[in-house]
Amino acid sequence: GNMFRQTVSDIVSQAFTAQNVAQDTVVDSSNKDTPTAQSGLIASLVAAFFGPGGKPAEDSPEIEDFKKTIFYLKQAVNSLTTVFDLKAPTEDSPSRFGGGGVGGRTSVNTPEMVSDHGTECQVLTPHGRWQVLHGVAKPPDCKYEGDPDLLPIGGETEIVWLVRALYKLTARLNRDFGEHFAALYQEDSVGGEVARMVLAEPCSFYRLEKRIDGGPPSRIYSTHQPRLSFRFMGSWKFLVHFSFAILVCAFIFSANLPGAVLLLA
Repeated sequence: GNMFRQTVSDIVSQAFTAQNVAQDTVVDSSNKDTPTAQSGLIASLVAAFFGPGGKPAEDSPEIEDFKKTIFYLKQAVNSLTTVFDLKAPTEDSPSRFGGGGVGGRTSVNTPEMVSDHGTECQVLTPHGRWQVLHGVAKPPDCKYEGDPDLLPIGGETEIVWLVRALYKLTARLNRDFGEHFAALYQEDSVGGEVARMVLAEPCSFYRLEKRIDGGPPSRIYSTHQPRLSFRFMGSWKFLVHFSFAILVCAFIFSANLPGAVLLLA
């Protein structure tokens, strides 16, 4: 009953938003071929009647496909709203895709989100995730507030397998020698100064713990003691600089590559 009606209403909203996206694409593509003021009055008049090349303008195959898609989506929206007695969406009415937009067009840049109980954060709904995955909406700017050692691996700047291997290595070292690192970090000595330069400083953060019963996750306050962190060694930038330094040392001191590595160490 109501659930099926809501599902159909969601499909209508999705079809209407896809229709708007296709229309925007056609308009953007057409604007690229529109003559500018620099072309002159005569060229503008010729282009207005016969197209940019002085001949009758013809749409590209991609534009034709988009126009066909718009036509079929309009037919689908009209048929579904008629059969299931739904209110047809309009360009200036709020929709599930982010409400009314500028100039009467539906805004498709903000995905659907709801407040997450217990975390005071906005989270994507299943429909919002669908919007982001299909490019209908852009995800909001996110700020990572979890464990800094588990910060998501950064795109093309870091090497995934190397970052993971370095994390496993440092996790084992911190587990075995964490108490010694913390004691040395607190010392007022040369060793303490070196430790404060090498070790990552203590920090606090919140981690989310999911509940088995499906309820809202809990925020648990956690801390890190002074620890080793080789995360910086997992980036392409570090590897390039380190390799260049090895070559420079090998050239200056006339040493082989292993000797240059020892010099840098």
